[in-house]
Amino acid sequence: MTRTDEADWTEREEQNELETDSRLASAAARLEELLRREAPLAGHLYIVGTPLGNLGDMTPRALGILAGVDWIAAEDTRHSADLLRYFGLRGRLLSYHEHNWQERGPELLDALKAGKSVALVSDAGMPAISDPGQQLCDLCLLHAIPVRVVPGPAAATSALALSGLDSRDFRFIGFLPVKGRGRLLALDSLRHYEGTTILYEAPHRVLRTLEDLAQAGFGERTMSVCRELTKQYEEVRRATVAEHLLYFADTVPRGEFVLILAGPTAAERQAAADEQQQDLETSLLKALEQGLSDKDILERFGEASGLSRNRLKRRIRDLRDGLAKA
Repeated sequence: MTRTDEADWTEREEQNELETDSRLASAAARLEELLRREAPLAGHLYIVGTPLGNLGDMTPRALGILAGVDWIAAEDTRHSADLLRYFGLRGRLLSYHEHNWQERGPELLDALKAGKSVALVSDAGMPAISDPGQQLCDLCLLHAIPVRVVPGPAAATSALALSGLDSRDFRFIGFLPVKGRGRLLALDSLRHYEGTTILYEAPHRVLRTLEDLAQAGFGERTMSVCRELTKQYEEVRRATVAEHLLYFADTVPRGEFVLILAGPTAAERQAAADEQQQDLETSLLKALEQGLSDKDILERFGEASGLSRNRLKRRIRDLRDGLAKA
């Protein structure tokens, strides 16, 4: 490189640095403007989304609200204090979580009625999604307290987007009941849902949940297992439930998990159709044995059978002929 080339290169580098500094200064000025503009309203509850793990996902609007509200109701005040400190903010924090929401909720309601502004935050993601923030929102709406949302990261939809599974028809369940009849009913409901299901799970329960899913007959369903979303060790594994079960039997689950379960397989759908057909046959035979006419049977089972009227007529006639020959 000649001296002239080296000088030109140095000049270009200095120019690039100046342009970068100018862009950063412009962005900082706009962020400061956004922070000043987002002044919380008196007597309003704000549901504020916070990062799942990557602090770069914190929005300017969220920062403006947290900087200006009278109180911040936090799932873990220490965690939220660290978040505020990172961005150079201070806030009046008080705890609001699954163990104290029944007592703390009325206290916050009184503060809101007195004209105070309150922000609700969880440890990560969107509050009021599978956490007691929902009860506070319900309480405020019941007492005509305005509730506003400051959107932010959500583990459920982030995992769904990463999963590669059908996102046109999905439902969010959150955490399955830990045990008992409630857990069995929740697992059974998956059998009858055609869309994609989103589940949250703690690391120490992932293996058991996979075992229960496999035992319930979902071993061949595709599932995306997402963990540590937005963090350094973010991971998405896509396999069948049975394959995930084998993997985590030898690999200790770490981090927070979102499980994205696909709808029924072709084999499951066929088995369900066969079972429905068998149930219909049994019901039709009972009706014939009771002496019901073809017209009465058609009225009773026509819509529920899933068959056209003519096909159902033929099936009734075949069963009646079979009974007569028996």
